[in-house]
Amino acid sequence: KQTFIAMEFVDGQTLREKRGTINFSKAIEIGIQVADGLAIAHEKGIVHRDIKPENIMVRKDGIVQIMDFGLAKLRASRASRLTKEGSTVGTAGYMSPEQVLGQDTDHRSDIFSLGVLLYELFSGELPFKGVHETALLYEIVNVDPAPMSSVKPEIDPELDRIVLECIQKEPDERYQGVKDISKDLKRFKRESSRQRATRTMSTR
Repeated sequence: KQTFIAMEFVDGQTLREKRGTINFSKAIEIGIQVADGLAIAHEKGIVHRDIKPENIMVRKDGIVQIMDFGLAKLRASRASRLTKEGSTVGTAGYMSPEQVLGQDTDHRSDIFSLGVLLYELFSGELPFKGVHETALLYEIVNVDPAPMSSVKPEIDPELDRIVLECIQKEPDERYQGVKDISKDLKRFKRESSRQRATRTMSTR
């Protein structure tokens, strides 16, 4: 008798591996799919707690999958916590302030991490840039990030608003549901494609 683990094979690349090869419209589409995937997890009461580019897989067919629910916890069940109260869990640059401080986390912690991921996806840089882990964690808790448009001037103010609302320090000041992020990104996508179409017609 042999013990083995069966794991799903996902044919694609992580967001980290695809870095620098994603155009802007594809980045928006990836953001929407990640938000939609997280919304399903949150509806089932699951908080991921480690949203980062290494855990987002873009399949060859264009479908985006959220991987590695190894740090996830069920919201309702205190007994299912994988970490004791007061310990940090997650990946430094993508952790929420409440994760850094070892406080209790809920789905809004994933919203913060998603905001960091989107910031990097759209601007090519992380919002918090501490040179070592302690400095980075200090920034996450205490420093307000610069808008993405200060890194890439062509970034639309509405996209800046969406991302900056995700990475507010206080959970109450963030989006309260990941579905609302998806809705706003979809609206932004529709409106920007409409503007592009209008510009194309006028140049003709």
